[in-house]
Amino acid sequence: MLIRIFLIIASLAWPGAGAGADPLRSNDFDVIFLESDALMNKAIQEARRTLSSDFFKRMERPEGAQSFMLKIAVPIGDGRHEHVWVGDIRRIGKDRGAGKINKDLKWLKWRAGTTLLFHENEISDWRFMLKDKMHGARTTRVLLQRFKRDRANALRKLLAPLE
Repeated sequence: MLIRIFLIIASLAWPGAGAGADPLRSNDFDVIFLESDALMNKAIQEARRTLSSDFFKRMERPEGAQSFMLKIAVPIGDGRHEHVWVGDIRRIGKDRGAGKINKDLKWLKWRAGTTLLFHENEISDWRFMLKDKMHGARTTRVLLQRFKRDRANALRKLLAPLE
């Protein structure tokens, strides 16, 4: 039996947030989740449900937000996906978008800043920074249980309550 996995990039960086505004960047790491992971799948479903359909028409960050990012599920073979945060998002066609990868993914030979094309149905999460609080980021919230206590606590202080 073939076990399918998700590889979730637990990057806490966001482009355009300003110098010094990224206290957890040095703590980036990759986390492997089984595709059948109920908590992660629920977070992805909720993120997709809460992403406004109007957003995809406009592809603009929310008013007043310091940044806006999408997490994209990129197929990498054998039923696996790399979930990658992208910023500098723009619309390309009716149901496609493009964004810049936010960090180097050495094992895939992808560099930060590389443009990634995606379909609307490949979005697995979203987040934006507003008034120094991170909104959305539902998959990141699932990852808190995997972080070391100090990292998880720092992130909890940064996360806005879910609406």
